[in-house]
Amino acid sequence: MKGKLLLLLLMFRVFVFGQYISFPPTPNEDETKGLNVNCYLTAIGHPTQKEKAEFINLLKPYVDSICSKQNLPKKTVMAMLILEAGFGFTRTGYYANNLGGVKKWTKDTANLYVLKGQPDENEGKCKVIRKTKNGQLIFDEIDRPDNRYRKFISKQDFVLYLTSTLLHNKRYKPYSDNYAKNLKKGISEIEASLIYAFELAQLGKYNHQGGKYYRNAIENVIKSYKL
Repeated sequence: MKGKLLLLLLMFRVFVFGQYISFPPTPNEDETKGLNVNCYLTAIGHPTQKEKAEFINLLKPYVDSICSKQNLPKKTVMAMLILEAGFGFTRTGYYANNLGGVKKWTKDTANLYVLKGQPDENEGKCKVIRKTKNGQLIFDEIDRPDNRYRKFISKQDFVLYLTSTLLHNKRYKPYSDNYAKNLKKGISEIEASLIYAFELAQLGKYNHQGGKYYRNAIENVIKSYKL
């Protein structure tokens, strides 16, 4: 009986610890170790090599299939998911299946994920409650619109939204049109994919670090994981 009880306890511990995940703290979680930029980092100890492979194996077939129908570069889109979501282990990726940090600018919180502690992304308009001894900022999280993120039912649900809605809005659609034109001109798939990444960031402002940075980052992911 004691042996069975011990086995059950050990199994319980494995289950509990197997589900546990933690992130580098933000200032509102730990004023000494917390950094505002920590909110963008992946979970501590994640993703593992196994988790990276699982993420790619889960989404790549779906991305390949849907991109061919949506006139989008499958290599770039898959690399974007990896780069933006840390293989699904950013806070927004893990808790909201939001693999691209897609926001909804509102002070409402219904059906949204609130990324507490993030830096001010509202042009300095977010109310600061106080500064910590280390100079980190603690914001009024209730009355700010820049840290509300859309929730998705699944990772595949996000991919569908990204490819069918977001990347086809008026702001970004010209670059998928250019991608198709470049392929017809005889430009290779990989080069056309990287041009798309550059234009999306540089002209469409999809990434605030600019086109050159985003093209290089996307190219590194494509090569590293043989997308």
